[in-house]
Amino acid sequence: IDAFGEVGITIKNTLIYNSLSRTLNGDVVRGLSNFTINDRERNVRTLIGDRLVNSDALGGSFTVGGLSYFRDFGMDPYFIRNPGLNYSGAVATPSTLDVYSNGRLVRRISLPPGQFQLNDLPVPAGTNNARFVLRDAFGRERELSSQFFYFTSGLLKPGLHDFSYNIGARRDDLANKSWGYETPIFLGQHRYGCSDLLTSGIRLEGSRRLVSGGPSLSLLLPVGELEIASAASSDRGRNGGASYLGYSYINGLFSFGTSIKFQSEQYANTSLEWNKDRFWIASGTYLAVPVTDVTTLNLRYALGVSRQDGREHRFQLFTSTRLHKNLTLFTGASYELLN
Repeated sequence: IDAFGEVGITIKNTLIYNSLSRTLNGDVVRGLSNFTINDRERNVRTLIGDRLVNSDALGGSFTVGGLSYFRDFGMDPYFIRNPGLNYSGAVATPSTLDVYSNGRLVRRISLPPGQFQLNDLPVPAGTNNARFVLRDAFGRERELSSQFFYFTSGLLKPGLHDFSYNIGARRDDLANKSWGYETPIFLGQHRYGCSDLLTSGIRLEGSRRLVSGGPSLSLLLPVGELEIASAASSDRGRNGGASYLGYSYINGLFSFGTSIKFQSEQYANTSLEWNKDRFWIASGTYLAVPVTDVTTLNLRYALGVSRQDGREHRFQLFTSTRLHKNLTLFTGASYELLN
């Protein structure tokens, strides 16, 4: 028998958390243990203890025991972090403004007489046709304007910062060891909303005799979103480099995305040592299409090219079907080809 349990105690804006597991051979292993201080006004957490850390497409991921300072927008579910829809105008009487996106009502706003400015109205990701319908105090209704635009959740509002800074000791073999702290480690990542069309970022990570990092950009195109990242590393005197390019597009009929990543033979980060085998080219493409009102089809293809193992092709097919408001059926199949 294996088992898992967790306990947490919240006192005002702090949380004390610990988890335990029992393995199949009867050993009891401590999981994550931490103490968190929440700053709800700024959506910022300060964590002392264990934390799972992830970075961008070229960075590492690991468990660190130490000090973490990071932004968590999930603390406020109503906080809008992405560039949204902006609109301004004026009304002579108390009025109601209805905002429609792709024919659906997404926001109803009460307006006092005078000028008004609406910023960052939440809308669905992808291609949108927005309409503004104004109803005054006497029930008179008129459509103010209609506009097409593309909205993405990958960008930040202008002037908004998103960050994660973590320093401590790397914890390995979390599933079998209660105390496996070894290598000192650091990972810092910071993103900034430069404009409605551009978000920039920087990543820096390192441990003993390792430094890795580089810049990234997220760009809103007339159709879709583009993500670009590059990195350089030095691990035990071996230098390497990597780059990443990704594109995604969503509309009411389908969603599509593709990406490609290049890694030199000696590129390293906190999850990849310079002498480990890796895909020097890793590419992926997906297409999701709603085939009926209740069923969605998702097709995926991934290609990895390694100097040691050659090429690896992976084909995947997933479907989701809503059988009832409380019941959804998921099916999937995959096929791998090595050559």
